[in-house]
Amino acid sequence: MQTSPPNRGEATLATPEYLRIAEAVRLFGIGRSTLYSLISNGSVTSRVIKTSRHNVSGIRLISVESLRAFIESSGQEAANPNSQ
Repeated sequence: MQTSPPNRGEATLATPEYLRIAEAVRLFGIGRSTLYSLISNGSVTSRVIKTSRHNVSGIRLISVESLRAFIESSGQEAANPNSQ
């Protein structure tokens, strides 16, 4: 099957692999502190890109795949509360 390239002026929506904290909060509708808790307990994975060699802070990027997987698994647990 052959796909044609998008027409000129036609927008293509690509799902990014990683999002910044603010983008993840806005797109997934979860709270900032909740997201940091999920990262802390290992439910959601993230990466930090250091902004300078000696700087402790950096840009934290959230894995979209891990966040989606967490939300999907949470939905299944809510649908089956007695499945344990």
